[in-house]
Amino acid sequence: MCEVGVRLPMRQAATVVRELRQIPMTGKQVSRIIQRRGEQAIARRDAEIGQVWRAPVPVGRQPEGPEVLYIEADGAWINSRERLKMEGKVGLVHQGPIEVSPKRMKLRSPVYVTTFQGSERLGEELYLEADRQGLEQAQLVIFLSDGDRALRNIQQTHFYDAIYVLDWFHLRRNLRRALQGYEAELGSDLTAVAYMTLKDLLWFGEIGLAFERLDRLRGQLRSASARDAITDFKRYLRNNRDGIGYADLYAQGIHVGSGPIEKAADLVINRRCELRGMTWYRDSADAISNLRAICLNGRRRWRQFWEV
Repeated sequence: MCEVGVRLPMRQAATVVRELRQIPMTGKQVSRIIQRRGEQAIARRDAEIGQVWRAPVPVGRQPEGPEVLYIEADGAWINSRERLKMEGKVGLVHQGPIEVSPKRMKLRSPVYVTTFQGSERLGEELYLEADRQGLEQAQLVIFLSDGDRALRNIQQTHFYDAIYVLDWFHLRRNLRRALQGYEAELGSDLTAVAYMTLKDLLWFGEIGLAFERLDRLRGQLRSASARDAITDFKRYLRNNRDGIGYADLYAQGIHVGSGPIEKAADLVINRRCELRGMTWYRDSADAISNLRAICLNGRRRWRQFWEV
């Protein structure tokens, strides 16, 4: 029932169970079962996290670490019954992409974690899974995020030795947004030149030159809101400047985009909790998302959950 329920809406899950297993079931009954089992999954993770913090040597470390270990984090927003929206946090630990065909890549040893309990809990979840994959022994550790302050705190608290990478996609998107007021006043041609120039500077990590360029652009603007947008973008760069500079990482084969974690957020939360007409209480969303993460982490993890 849980395996069907984490994939389909509750009423559809009840129908599938009735038709395939001849078990009389309603959507509310499926919901209660998933809630109870999801709470068990969260309680078990509590115990595992506590074991890591209490152990003199973190539990589960591998004798040899991977060449590279990626730790990625993001959020996913769903409709809430308590307020308009609420955010679930999603994390991904993996050992890099590998090519399986000329146009297809997959991640090596991906593990998903999720929580609706806030960024502090997400940091603990990420550390647990990173430790299991050989965090301390890894030759290279990359922490990649969109620059959100809460996610930076996770990196600085749990993965302070990791190389921090500000996601290249979010950087470019924020740059485009910062230049919207400039485009409205001075036109698309000048904006395109400014965008390409700044993008190239940021790709090579030339933060100082980028600031000088932004100051010149700001000085050409009359609108206070357009100037404020430039100022806000400069603040965004300043807060994440140690994660900017992609040319060397890219040359080493290190991925600098948020594709994997964006996909993770979609798989773990959005595809199940953001269907049309759905609204959630926080504990219900937390329960089903945790069960779904276990299911997505492979048959071995799923069987282990039911065997304990």
